[in-house]
Amino acid sequence: MTLIRALQVTAAALALGIVAAVPPAVAGPFEAELGSDAAKVAGDVKIHMMNGDNDGLESGKGLVPYLKALGGPPKRVALVSFYIWDSGNKKEKSYRFYNSEYTLQMDNTYRLAVDASELDKLATELHAAAIGPLKEEFAAVGMQLLTPAEFLDTPAKQEAFQSTKVEVGGMGALMGFLQKGAAEEWQWGTPDGYRLIKLATAGDARGNNYSLALQGMGVGSLANTAGHDLATALGVDAVVIMYNIVQAESTSIRLRGSYMYMFGPNPVANSGQSMYYPGQQYSGAYLRTDVDFIKTDKDGKALETDYAGFGIVAHALGMRMAQHVKKKTG
Repeated sequence: MTLIRALQVTAAALALGIVAAVPPAVAGPFEAELGSDAAKVAGDVKIHMMNGDNDGLESGKGLVPYLKALGGPPKRVALVSFYIWDSGNKKEKSYRFYNSEYTLQMDNTYRLAVDASELDKLATELHAAAIGPLKEEFAAVGMQLLTPAEFLDTPAKQEAFQSTKVEVGGMGALMGFLQKGAAEEWQWGTPDGYRLIKLATAGDARGNNYSLALQGMGVGSLANTAGHDLATALGVDAVVIMYNIVQAESTSIRLRGSYMYMFGPNPVANSGQSMYYPGQQYSGAYLRTDVDFIKTDKDGKALETDYAGFGIVAHALGMRMAQHVKKKTG
């Protein structure tokens, strides 16, 4: 068919309203599982205040903050830890395979895992997809979320960032002890510049629950060291820790959930009142998922990767936490 004839046929088809069908865009794994509406996904995000989600005491006593004393959400918030936690997975047979970006392996105990050397790379990819949405959602309520490159602006802060102890006590210490054996099989990965702050979680693989396993003094120790000591040393109004649970499957790497917690100084000044904690938990939010965001064939060849799709998770977590903090600060 000549070019002129082809143009004539096309013009005739348009005149008759005949338009070639355009195949719809194929949704990535995150969009297919969660949808594309961040506000709707945020409705599935759970708020997790480890000592109750009440308004606290005006006196500043106790573990629950009286956030109304802030007069608004904290202005400068440091994202001090962002990490991937590979909680491991048991399989029936042993093998190893590799793709162009990530390696999956089975060791002699028949444990399928993301290769340790690839975890930092994986954490970097998810952080790149998450940081923009997180900043956007925090900014919507007047909070500026800062990365280490932004809040470590002096040598003193850089030193404090690495040396300030972040501790847990009570139930958190007990959970850490009970999970010590299993922890030998766990792996963690972080993007460059971030500190790895491992938190004691419920560690419930069957129930897909990795929320913090802290109450009472366990929260007090963590909130005091992270929310007061670290935040004060860094010159910020609050700090955030975010971790993401991944598991290797035989033909995929799966995101099982994302968790985010905020700690800051007690908004009420210490006047010698009893049961006073210098640091407190400001907020906590998590979203359980089961999204195979890296798919491979049986030989390990990557068939599909969806890092950018993780942005919907970050939007939902950031939105839910930001709205929670805004509501509590009045």
